Amino acid sequence: MKQRFQLLAAVALAAVAFNASAANQGTVGTTASSGDFLINLTISPAIVVGMLDDMDLSVDGATPGTPIVGRENICVGGIGATTYTVALDSANGSDGFTLLGNGGDTMPYKVNYANDTDIASTGDAATDNTAIAPAGGDYTLNETLACDTETSQVIVSVPHTSWEAATDSSYTDTLTVTVTAL
Repeated sequence: MKQRFQLLAAVALAAVAFNASAANQGTVGTTASSGDFLINLTISPAIVVGMLDDMDLSVDGATPGTPIVGRENICVGGIGATTYTVALDSANGSDGFTLLGNGGDTMPYKVNYANDTDIASTGDAATDNTAIAPAGGDYTLNETLACDTETSQVIVSVPHTSWEAATDSSYTDTLTVTVTAL
């Protein structure tokens, strides 16, 4: 009998705890009654990278002794977080960013990332498939998940010692941009 009473008491206590809320019920009044309740909204962090386009580089107009530089403005947006990290990965590179020629030649290149679209930005140097450590701390999210404004840029630089020694007529690589909300 004692065990049955303990079981009933535990069930009753659990039922009271399960129905606990911050709501305050209204009381009967002659002309008005009011009550209140708590509203909870949970935001799970979400992040997106968008507005990416293919980058076309050319030696046309390039000056010998200088790198060929291209900039790709992109958008990084998110909710439920204020900062993020970015990693860039070369499909052809096993230990660096590498362009693969149509005849099998390879050409190394460099990549920097800037959390702005200023043409004068040099950005932070990237290492293939490694989160970039910006000088000022993590990058700040500046856009929503709609990601309809360019907020950042990937800066690609092919050193003159690479492009001036090219033996193939065309080189390609796929660069993957991975952003992680913090």
